[in-house]
Amino acid sequence: MRIEIKNKKEFIHMFNNLYDNINIEKINGLSIDSRQIQKNDIYLPIIGSHYNGHDFIQSSFKSGAIISFSENSSNNKNIIKTKSVKNEIYKLCKRWNQLSKSKVIGITGSNGKTTTKNLIYHILKENYKCSKTQGNYNSTLGLPLTYLSSSLNDDFCILEYGASEPNEIKILCKIIKPYYSFITNISNA
Repeated sequence: MRIEIKNKKEFIHMFNNLYDNINIEKINGLSIDSRQIQKNDIYLPIIGSHYNGHDFIQSSFKSGAIISFSENSSNNKNIIKTKSVKNEIYKLCKRWNQLSKSKVIGITGSNGKTTTKNLIYHILKENYKCSKTQGNYNSTLGLPLTYLSSSLNDDFCILEYGASEPNEIKILCKIIKPYYSFITNISNA
């Protein structure tokens, strides 16, 4: 998954304030997939059940990444050492939420989230500046990343909050607290 940063100037300012030893001058996007890296992107290597994104840090730089996070030690000045890449994504997202003027509409439920999100978006976009979750990226990785692609000056940001394990909605609400909440339905899923 790769997202493009819309408010580049504001993101650069935020990023440089959060990370004292790093000073980026350009940004294009963020990616958790080294194969999707574009020039001036930040790479966020995730450890999955079948792969370790850290194995692709060097290839991300060859593809144009300007910064990478890593849970491993490195002497590379363009690698930010962290205990958890996921927590860094959450930190960026929480700060973005503090800077944003948009009211978040959070949609959850056993099914119907994507359809409801799209319907609300199509109604609101006629009179308001809006953004929405890309596709059905509503997980503990997808939702924060897609939120970082939202514009700070939107009136509304319509987000899907999904869960594949207990307490994930609670975690997502701590990262991005909805101004309005909408539950499509609750049933076994």
